[in-house]
Amino acid sequence: MAKSDLCFAAFAADVATFTWYSDIDPITSCASNLFKNYCQKLLLITQVSSSVILLALKYIQRVKATHPQLQGQPGSEIRIFTMAVLLANKYLDDKTFHNQFWSNVAGIPVEEITRMEVEFLASIQYHLYVSKEEYFAWLKFLEHFIVVRNQQLRRLKIHSSQHVPPNEPLEFFPDYSDHCKPLDTCGWNSACQVRLFHSTKLLHTDSTHPLIS
Repeated sequence: MAKSDLCFAAFAADVATFTWYSDIDPITSCASNLFKNYCQKLLLITQVSSSVILLALKYIQRVKATHPQLQGQPGSEIRIFTMAVLLANKYLDDKTFHNQFWSNVAGIPVEEITRMEVEFLASIQYHLYVSKEEYFAWLKFLEHFIVVRNQQLRRLKIHSSQHVPPNEPLEFFPDYSDHCKPLDTCGWNSACQVRLFHSTKLLHTDSTHPLIS
């Protein structure tokens, strides 16, 4: 798996965590290693496009916006992310996967996958369409998420460097695995901004794209 793909998977995991558990701050919304590894595996096996992942993250945000009182249980981000990607794949792509495939990937019985799909659709009132304006606004939010998170991390790094020995790890830094360093030093920032730019350009140039057709 390419380094940029690993970084994008980590980014998707962090955004999904922040969105699903909406009472947390971007600085502390680091996904668990288990969830990041799952996102990497899902992207590697499915080979879905960045647009599918970005739309899936939007669907998670839509669930929370429709049901602000909903409190996700620890560990439930894996299931909600799986359902969001499943639906985004079915909505955007010509090549889609059967529910048995998603069952195998997630390790969830196919009957439960089908039930969860129906429940997810009901939670967003079967509203899968995202207008161009709404999608652009979502991409802007994600860009803002990257900027704010990196600004806060840099401030904390500067502040903590005065109190923490140089060789002691800073616990508030997200672990992007050996392939992805924190901040934008290895491309967590730049790689994701490239994906966001590509998605924006696609909407401008492709009038047949499902998001704007």
